[in-house]
Amino acid sequence: MYRFALAFLLAGCSPVSRIANNTNEIRTQAQLLADHGTAINDPVVVTGATRIDTLAAGRHCALGCVEYVTRACMAMLTGIG
Repeated sequence: MYRFALAFLLAGCSPVSRIANNTNEIRTQAQLLADHGTAINDPVVVTGATRIDTLAAGRHCALGCVEYVTRACMAMLTGIG
């Protein structure tokens, strides 16, 4: 019973999930900024927003590895595989 409670607690507090949600929001805001830069014809704003979006996209790629390691660690801690 204790193992399942611990697994539930760890799953509910997933840092990977929070990072993914924040990254999605960063990408959304970057796109809005790029659209604004395009509307006002400001290439510096568009370039900066595109760079932010690219960095956030890279973070999404890295999350796959983190999620795998997190699941493996949780399985070791709880004995659930």
